[in-house]
Amino acid sequence: MTSHMPDVVVITTDAVSLEIMVYVNGSLVFDSDYYPFQGKVNFRDIREIVEAAMLEKKLALASLTLTAKETRATGSGSTYTLVSGKKVVFSRMKNPNGSTNFLNSNFLTTRKSVLIPVDGYVNISCYVKANEQGTKGVTIYYTTAEDPDTPRSFLYDLGSAQTGSEEVIIDSFDYDFLKRMVDVHEEVDCKVLYGDYHLGNRHFMFFFTEEQATDHFTFMNAFNVEETAFLFNTKTVKTEVDRSEAVCGRTTHFYDESVKVKYEVETAPLTYDEALWLNQLLTSRYVTRMVGYLVVQVLISDISSEVVDSDKELSRLKFSWQYADGNEYL
Repeated sequence: MTSHMPDVVVITTDAVSLEIMVYVNGSLVFDSDYYPFQGKVNFRDIREIVEAAMLEKKLALASLTLTAKETRATGSGSTYTLVSGKKVVFSRMKNPNGSTNFLNSNFLTTRKSVLIPVDGYVNISCYVKANEQGTKGVTIYYTTAEDPDTPRSFLYDLGSAQTGSEEVIIDSFDYDFLKRMVDVHEEVDCKVLYGDYHLGNRHFMFFFTEEQATDHFTFMNAFNVEETAFLFNTKTVKTEVDRSEAVCGRTTHFYDESVKVKYEVETAPLTYDEALWLNQLLTSRYVTRMVGYLVVQVLISDISSEVVDSDKELSRLKFSWQYADGNEYL
């Protein structure tokens, strides 16, 4: 993971200078000359360089190549590769157990479960190694009209998770899809309660509610993959009007008028894990909102985030948002 990349790469050389080049997915993203001190070059900020390139390209997984080209007193020297095609996963967070342990046992999200409305959906992303054996599926828990007090379960097999190369795979689920799978295979008319998605030894649970979400946003999370937050909150609309006016012949004329509409949000009570996850929305560089069939970028501001780690007290987050293009939508 990028969060586990070294702070300093030390290169030993007897050259006059080194031209260090960083490639992400084959594209040059950094190129600079370094001059050794006591036969060593200290190359810093490789994590920041790689993450900036991955953020710009919206990459969760990328290949990293690091090369160095020598300049000697007699002219050009050798060009050699320090890192060749190393796969890296974007991560803002370090894991004390290391990259391998985390990636082999977790999805690319910091939450273990989610509550979504019946008209919502959930996308679940996961890093898988090349030729890794593993099955994936979703256990669907449901009730029927004939026996509404007895939950039942149905395992829908999604096949093998094996891929020919290192990849980030994404599965998407919604209420209608899960209900259709149960109805068809079990020959019932069911009500889905929740689902338990598994890939290998990884598990993620999603629960459904008939309560309508007040708002929803899609954002790039701590692993630079898209997640959607369905919020159950209070929302206040504030309108600011800025204009100049002049009176001529007893008639008032307005000019240089601008109208700004901002939405203030206070979330419903959140658990500690939910609040930490939602903080990724507040700090994400790319946040959008679906308006009909349009994907419209929004700007988050006026953030008030105090996360409480307590069983007795839940957290509430406050923030404001507005459409980035300055328009209003019906």
